Formats: sequence, structure tokens, C-alpha cells
Amino acid sequence: MNKRVVSPQAEMLTDSDYTSTNITAISIVGVTCFPLYYFIWHDFFPQPYENLTLRLIGSLLCLVLFFYTHWPIRLQQFFFAYWHITILYCLPFFFTFMLLKNDLNEAWSMSAFVAIFVMMMLVTSWKNLIALFSIGSLLGWSAFVVDQERFIFPDGFLQYLVIAFFAVCVGSVFNYRSYMARIRFEKLETLVAASGNIAHELRTPLLSIKSNCAGLDAYMPALLETYQLAKEHGLKVPLVRKEHRIQLVNLPSRISKEVDYANTVIDMLLVSSDKGVIQTADFSQQSIRKCIQTTLERYPFNSEEDRQRITCVGEDDFIFKGSDILTVHILFNLLKNSLYAIAKAGKGEIRISISSSEPYNHLHFRDTGPGIGAEELAHVFKRFYSTSKYGHGVGLSYCSMVMQSFQGSMECFSVEHEYTEFQLNFPKERL
Repeated sequence: MNKRVVSPQAEMLTDSDYTSTNITAISIVGVTCFPLYYFIWHDFFPQPYENLTLRLIGSLLCLVLFFYTHWPIRLQQFFFAYWHITILYCLPFFFTFMLLKNDLNEAWSMSAFVAIFVMMMLVTSWKNLIALFSIGSLLGWSAFVVDQERFIFPDGFLQYLVIAFFAVCVGSVFNYRSYMARIRFEKLETLVAASGNIAHELRTPLLSIKSNCAGLDAYMPALLETYQLAKEHGLKVPLVRKEHRIQLVNLPSRISKEVDYANTVIDMLLVSSDKGVIQTADFSQQSIRKCIQTTLERYPFNSEEDRQRITCVGEDDFIFKGSDILTVHILFNLLKNSLYAIAKAGKGEIRISISSSEPYNHLHFRDTGPGIGAEELAHVFKRFYSTSKYGHGVGLSYCSMVMQSFQGSMECFSVEHEYTEFQLNFPKERL
């Protein structure tokens, strides 16, 4: 199974990328609050220990960060490292050291937990969050030991670490979920934008094809009639079989219909992708048998061998309320996936059948290819999940969304190395 791999460096970069719009505000807060709270804790609410030097170092780090857009080009490559060093010093290191120097009193205990909360907002990667907290806390305690000139582990510090580590772990879980949700949203936004660009680029050649079809439609009958007259008068002309001449007569109309179909599919997919819902206003009564026939007639098989792999069982039919275009789109998707899997495995056939039970009619689409493993099976309808390096994980999720818009559903059953079956459940039409 192919999985997307993200390097640790790329994962670290996402932290600074995610907060890049807030870096100015974060820098200003750091530059001002470090010295400001020196006077608050030293003069207004005196604490056992304060250190202006450590605070000024934190302010300086944040001041350099404030001007990150003006860094020389050769230094900007080190931005993500500097970002994490700044967080490490200003939050877990500084607050751990100050907490220990102030004997874990109430004011600094609360301040330390606020620092953890801020760090969870700034660091999106759970690995980075746990690493920064652990390393920063260790360095803070080490600086405390050096300052005391003796090995010491204050009473209550272990309890603080246990509670703080729990908070970091919980924060990591929620950060990860938030991060993945943001990634999915960005993928969707990118997909919609790309779809719009692709659609725009496709419409021009489609329009050109349709215009040329109009010319073919106007002149094809005359050309075929001229061919027939030339043949009847004994002129030397290439042989064009009668069945091929019939196909040529219908060719412009068929091409024009395919162009209309392509434009309709583009419109429907773009609207659905953009809105996140399927438009149901134009749904009407459809025949599932007709949808199957249309699919098999229109699908661009790579070879006759691929076409022969498909068996339609019986002549059963049922009527459902929905879209024939979207239903054909689902079947196209299933055909493409099955034929790809069969070709990869070097074996397999496809069987399409219809059954009925209350309260649904069912379309069964089964292939005897490689099957799907249990781990993958749980995610087949999940958006952006794909085990193929060429896939984007949107096909089956969109098909499932279409079936839901029909007030039905889509299920997948599989036994690895034996078969994969998709069952499309259509609600029965009540007379």
C-alpha cells in the first residue's frame, strides 16, 4: 500500500507557515511583555525571584523575529529553525526555570500553564510540540541546577511535569485534528480552484469540436452520396463498408452529444465541488438498466478484451429518482477502478447485477480482482484517501455523496485476493 510520507523538516515548516500571518503580533507581544512583566513581578506584585537579563534575551529573540521579512536571502533558509529556537527559549525553557526559581508558587504555576497553552496554539505538529516542551523543560531544570550549584529536584516539580505533560499530550491530539482538518480544507480549496481552471481550458476545445461537428453534419450526407455515385459509375474509390457508412452518417450527432454530455458533467461536478452538495432540483425518474447500457456504450475501453470482462446478469430493471448523468458517472468511476485493479493483478472479471429488498433496490458491481485489505476498506469512501500514487481520493467519496443525494447509500464489501463488490442502494419509488 502506498502512503504519503511527510519528512520531519516539512512537518516543522508547517508550524511557522501556519502562524506566519500572526508572527508580527506574536513578536510584538514578546518584545513588550517580557520587560513589562519584570516590573509587574518585581515592583507591583513582588516575587521571590526575577531576572531582567533572561527577559531581555527573550525580547531580543522576538525583536529579530519581528523583522523576519527583511532578513537577507541567505538567512531566510534558517527561519524555521530560528522560529523553534525562539519558542523553545521563550516558553518552556524560560517559564520552567522561573517556576523553579520561584519555588513553584501559585503565580508562576499559573504562568507556566499559560505558556503551555500559548505553545499549543503556535505549534501545530504534535511531534514538535512534545519535543519542544520536553527539551525546554529539561533545559530549564538543568539551568536551575547549574544556578543552584547542586543537583536538586524540588518538591512538587514532578507533579507539575505530570500534569503539564498530560496537557501537552491532549493539546497535541486536538492540534493534530485541527491540522488535518485544515489540510483537508486546503486540499478541497485547491481541488476546486484546479477544477475551475481545467473546466475553463476544456470548454474552448469542446466548443471547437462541436462547431466542427456542425460542419460535418452539414456536408457528410453529400459526401457519402457522392461516394455512392462514384462507386456506381465505376470510379476507383476506396472501399467503405455499408455499416461504416451508416456510422459516418450518425457520427456528427454522436460527437455533438458527447460534447454536450462533457459540458454537463463539468457543470455538475464544479457546482457540487464548490458548494459541497449535489443539486437535486433537476432530478427525475430514471431507469437503472438504461444507465447501465449507457455506461457500457460510452465507456472508452482500452481494448475489446476489457469490454469482454464485463457480464450483466439478467434483464431486471427498476426506476429511481435521481440523475442519469451522475449515475453513469458513478459507474464510470467503478469501471475505471476495477479495470485498473484487474490489470494490476493480471486477473479478474466484472459482474453487474440487480436485486431488491425492503426498502431498497440494489445495484451490485463486483470484480474478482485483487480485492481490498481490511485496513483500506475502512477508508474507501473517505475524501482524499488513496492508495494509488496517481489517485487523489475524491472519486469514491464523490460517488457516495451522489448516492446520498438520491436518498440512498453506497457500500463496499471485499475479501482480499478474491473480490470487491460495491452495492448501490436506491430507495424504492412508491406508486
